[in-house]
Amino acid sequence: MSRMNTVLLGCLFAAGLLIAFFGGEVWMENRLLAGDRYRITQELELQVTPAQIGTLPVGTTLYKYDVSSDTTVYLAFVELKRRDVVVADTEPAGAVVKPISAYLRESKRK
Repeated sequence: MSRMNTVLLGCLFAAGLLIAFFGGEVWMENRLLAGDRYRITQELELQVTPAQIGTLPVGTTLYKYDVSSDTTVYLAFVELKRRDVVVADTEPAGAVVKPISAYLRESKRK
C-alpha cells in the first residue's frame, strides 16, 4: 500500500471517528428530550446542604435521567438572564451526577 493510500485511510478513519462521536452526542441529547417528561404537581423543597434549601415550583418540567431501586434522578433545564450568578465548577469532571435532594414538606402533604 502506498504512503498516499495510508494517509487517505488514516484521514477517513479519523473523519469516521469524529462523525460517530458527534452523532452520538446529538442522538443522546435528542433521546433525552424526546423521552418521557414529567411535571411537578406539588412544590418541592430542594436541599444541597442543611443550610441551603430552596424550592422547585409546581409545573416545572423534569426529564427522567436515571432510575435506581429506591430513587429516580430527573433533569430540569434552567434559563438564566444574569450569567454573573453562576461560576465554573472547579471540581474534577467525572461521570457522576450529583443530584440535589427534593422532598415534600410534612406540613404540605395531603
